[in-house]
Amino acid sequence: MQKHSPLPSGWRLWLAIAAGTYVLILLCTRPDTYIDSFNYAKHIVDHKQGVLPPSLDPFFDFGHPLWRPMGYLVCFGNLLASGFGGNQIFAAAGALIAWSLLGGAIATVFLYLLLARLTSKAWVAGVGAMGFLSTHAIMNFSRTGTAYMAGAACQIVGLYAIHRAIRDDRFSTRNTIAVGILLGLSIGIWFPFVLSVPGL
Repeated sequence: MQKHSPLPSGWRLWLAIAAGTYVLILLCTRPDTYIDSFNYAKHIVDHKQGVLPPSLDPFFDFGHPLWRPMGYLVCFGNLLASGFGGNQIFAAAGALIAWSLLGGAIATVFLYLLLARLTSKAWVAGVGAMGFLSTHAIMNFSRTGTAYMAGAACQIVGLYAIHRAIRDDRFSTRNTIAVGILLGLSIGIWFPFVLSVPGL
């Protein structure tokens, strides 16, 4: 059995640099628009209040069947419900933005770890992760409350798990189910991610 490739020396420093870069990008840039997130937020609030008949309720919309429910769980799980001066739409949008921010962070960390293990060079992984951080996906969508970054995070973590299974020669049922769940979640968050699953 092959042993999993170790992380190279200096990996913690370069991971900290990549994480710091993510924080700087969040502080120094802003998204093009928040329009979709507030549409989704209104859908969440409308669903909670039951103002639409089930046939017209976009809460489980085919393109994003899990995205609005994820926002609903955070917004109305008392994490954000008391904030935003009682404005439920702002609270719901804040919940979606929190998921986007978390997705961007997870995607960055696991892409860095994947590159560090693939190349055995911490600086290459750091530069690669910072290249990812310079893309439109991060600079815009990590704060918009749209589904892209959370879905991308699931795919990158899934790819990392696939890599570990290959390197360790451990294609167990548990690993297979874990990867399937991650890739399935990415599709549930944003359906077009189904197109990248065959490549993964």
